[in-house]
Amino acid sequence: MDITREPFSSFDPVGENLRLSAYSSPYSSIYDIKPGLENNIDFHNPLGPVREQVFMDYKSGASPKDLILTGDLAELYANSENTAARRFAALIPGDASPQTLEQLSGDPDYVVRVLVAGNRTTPPDALARLAQDEHWETKYMVAQNPHTPGNTLSDLSFFASPYVRFNVAKNPSTPAETLTALAKSNLYLTREAVAHNSATPPEVLSVLAQDKDWSVRKEVAWNPVVSDDLRMRLASEDPDERVRYAATHERPDGYFIGDEHHF
Repeated sequence: MDITREPFSSFDPVGENLRLSAYSSPYSSIYDIKPGLENNIDFHNPLGPVREQVFMDYKSGASPKDLILTGDLAELYANSENTAARRFAALIPGDASPQTLEQLSGDPDYVVRVLVAGNRTTPPDALARLAQDEHWETKYMVAQNPHTPGNTLSDLSFFASPYVRFNVAKNPSTPAETLTALAKSNLYLTREAVAHNSATPPEVLSVLAQDKDWSVRKEVAWNPVVSDDLRMRLASEDPDERVRYAATHERPDGYFIGDEHHF
């Protein structure tokens, strides 16, 4: 098997963002976005440096990649002096105990902390602390984790990184008032994420159904909680045929926010 062309792990504990393959490419700093290009950035896989670090562990054989962790093994790896072993313990959901992940949340290796932030077993208190991490990648994963406390997500919605705000906007645990504020973002992908979120209040979806960008209105049409009346109105009255199509068809399998190539 050519491991350079295979995902790092079949577990995928933190969503598509940490799948590793030869098709992944490094990304520049989020603060390098040029003015006027904010709507052209890639929101799917911004964690290039983290991805490369874990992938190099995998490729070099440093990670115990062929093992299925039990709780005891996860604890053993979490206490290892080997950084790659601790990364692996932080990566796999459901095996490391909340106590072990709490311990790893303070690991000196930032990649470990990023992986803990994305792990669905990490306790909410640890996620709230990780939201204060100096590395934006950690905040990015905290913003994506559905177990992150609502007040923490609200705080992260003010963070400078558009990647972090995007994850807050699509997180189902984000409070309604925060989603309402994010729906006014100048970045259409943030508004698209709010329109996608099933926790978005109906009155906000009604406003987004009139958004200037068709992709935002398309997400409203696909939102499972949108009213039948609003969906029917989009199906019959929206000026863009792609929105009308979305209002009468289910979301395609494997479709991610921003994947306009399906149309």
